[in-house]
Amino acid sequence: MTPVRSKINNFTDCLSSLQVLLLIATSMVMLVFVQAPYDAQFFMPVVLVPFIIAVLCAKHKKTMLGSVYIFSVIYFLYAFQWLWPVTGPGVIVLSFYMALYFLGSAIIIRHCFFKGIVSLPLLISLVWVVQEFLRGYVFTGLPWLFLAHGLHHQITFIQISDIFGAYGVTFVIAMVNGTIAQSVLHKYFSKVKLLSQKIMVRYLWVSVVLIIGSYSYGLFRIAQGDQTITQGPIVSAIQGDIPQSVKDSSVSGAQIMGQYFALSKKAMDAKIKPQLMVWPETITPPINRALLDYKPSVGASPLKTYIAENPYLIDNALWVNKMLSELASTGTHLLVGGSHESFVEGVDPQGDTTLTVIKKNSAYYYTNDGKRSLSSYDKNHLVLFGEYVPFKQTAPFANKILNSLTPYDYDYSLTPGDTLTVFALNDTPYHFAVAICYEDVIEDMPRKLVQVTEGKKRVDFLLNISNEGWYVTEGADGNYLSSAELLQHLAICQFRSIENRVAFVRSVNMGISAFIRPDGAVQHQPLCGTLEDHPRDRQAVAGFITDYVYIDSRVSIYSQIGNAFVYSVMGWLMILLVQSFRVKNNDQDK
Repeated sequence: MTPVRSKINNFTDCLSSLQVLLLIATSMVMLVFVQAPYDAQFFMPVVLVPFIIAVLCAKHKKTMLGSVYIFSVIYFLYAFQWLWPVTGPGVIVLSFYMALYFLGSAIIIRHCFFKGIVSLPLLISLVWVVQEFLRGYVFTGLPWLFLAHGLHHQITFIQISDIFGAYGVTFVIAMVNGTIAQSVLHKYFSKVKLLSQKIMVRYLWVSVVLIIGSYSYGLFRIAQGDQTITQGPIVSAIQGDIPQSVKDSSVSGAQIMGQYFALSKKAMDAKIKPQLMVWPETITPPINRALLDYKPSVGASPLKTYIAENPYLIDNALWVNKMLSELASTGTHLLVGGSHESFVEGVDPQGDTTLTVIKKNSAYYYTNDGKRSLSSYDKNHLVLFGEYVPFKQTAPFANKILNSLTPYDYDYSLTPGDTLTVFALNDTPYHFAVAICYEDVIEDMPRKLVQVTEGKKRVDFLLNISNEGWYVTEGADGNYLSSAELLQHLAICQFRSIENRVAFVRSVNMGISAFIRPDGAVQHQPLCGTLEDHPRDRQAVAGFITDYVYIDSRVSIYSQIGNAFVYSVMGWLMILLVQSFRVKNNDQDK
């Protein structure tokens, strides 16, 4: 074969700075359009190809890297535009941070390729899987806008997620992009051929086999589901259209409760009654036991003073609890999302009694006899900046600065829960658990909730209760305007269903409430309801849907091994990086 250096001399003289800019910009535009709500899936086989060519063929490496970072920042600023109404400064900081992963990917791709230690298709697959994984985990992570998510409509193809997770789908997409990029480079960008024709064909066949293998596996698993997936309980998902501005107002309680009780009555009066009714996240005020069972102490105390200053806490808790019990007593189990306030009294170094108010994001459960369950679920995985601001104890000054980037001018940090509660649907064999807000996005959380032991899942299905009122704005005509977040969140949840072979029932304020089968398919045409049949048409509207939850007897490999595939990919990439520093650098541009 021709020495690597001669090939690189042809490469690095290929593209001017303007050509590099245009190629990088092209990939960033396609990355936007492959995701919901656009779903331009035909871009997927080539979405990274311009980026790869620009990274490898740029005459000036520093200019190329600067272009990658700038256009990546612009990409994330646009892709996360649904966060702008919540926190403009936060979106800017997030975009500059997320762009570092694309910059790091460009550096590693160029570095390893010019060392001649790995084929381009494999290199792209390894790097892209690792950077997506790190984006989803570092600083609690935001696993959003993955390549795999752009194929959420291709239910057959993405069934491999029950082995490899969504990262397996990303691996295949990146491999195809790397193969096409290598073919383009081989034909148009070098007088000296990269590889022999025989080896080029071999890499092409690897991509073809991956595609055919993924699709064939999907056909097998979907056909198998005809025997393993059965009808389960009938559930109603209640969806209000309460914007965040109303939820944050001091007079919102009656309006919120009024809408949700009215929708619940419609669901109970419909032709098909639910066995379980689900309300979204943080709809109710705090109704935890510390408030319901509160008895004033004899004498003065910080808690007694706090309650006296906030008398609505007890009044609201007792009233809402009574109304929810009456609703459940009409013959349905009821799961509602609400706030939580409990109290810990202590003594400071001076001997004075202190009070610590503990706030949580919780789910409360009422059985169909109207009784309030002793069990509740407190959200385990809190959203960075959304539900807590870091460094409160370790670096108060930094905490104050970071808090200024949030929508609030006070400390709103919540306390995470530490228990993965399982709820029983009385008079049935079914059990379920709850993922609150973005807990369905973090792939480890649904897996922990399902928790396979001795070859059995401990729950039959999962609920996702969420509040997307943050991401819906009010137009000039008074109508609500949806954002891409609603469809993207639904798409990600489809992968969680496949990974763990459990159905999801989503009850979401402002939408999109939906039923997702264990094979990842979103159910259309529910048994009854006032929301539209197609989930895309359920954005920023109020209503309910009642449908069957489907139960899958299969236990997935992913539920048992988690992200073992990703860790093996990370190990492979680490070995290549170590090896690369033992090889002379053939990149002529510094």
